[in-house]
Amino acid sequence: MFTKGFITAIAAVGGAVLVGAVMATPANAVSGTSHGVGHPGRSVEEAADPSGSGATARGGFASRPVGSFSWSWKGATINVPAGCFLNLSVRGSGLSLTGTTAGVDCIGPAAIIPGMFCNWSGRYQFKDTSNRVYATETTAVRSGCGQASFHIPGAKKRTMRTGSICLQFRNNGVVRGTTCMAVFK
Repeated sequence: MFTKGFITAIAAVGGAVLVGAVMATPANAVSGTSHGVGHPGRSVEEAADPSGSGATARGGFASRPVGSFSWSWKGATINVPAGCFLNLSVRGSGLSLTGTTAGVDCIGPAAIIPGMFCNWSGRYQFKDTSNRVYATETTAVRSGCGQASFHIPGAKKRTMRTGSICLQFRNNGVVRGTTCMAVFK
């Protein structure tokens, strides 16, 4: 039986390094290589360039659980069970951010409950090595209620500073999950 666990992924990004949590089996964690979800048996760098052409766009991947929570709407209480994850994938070269892919994905009972996330948005925060926020991007609020798995619009291309990039997931204006990756030069 394979039990999922978290390990730290370190991926070179030109002259910088991104660090994030990646899902892996304990056997993979011992080997010292990080295996991204959907790319079993490959390192983070190989997963970024599955063709093996050498033209690798470097980046990193982070995933953190969104804890269970409850919220009210028109007098009804909506209970969101554990089983959802906030995922963030970052692409770039050096300190240049060229793209992000982000979303919330749910498994188990959380995946079959319709409309449990309403009026959600994402907020990207860029922090320096002193943990001071030097830039923030907030996505538009998605009005209405949606599925248990959805895409969060990406951050704009930019030159980052050494520090970190974080993504907050907000449901009805309340932060329900945060995932971060460190950026080192």
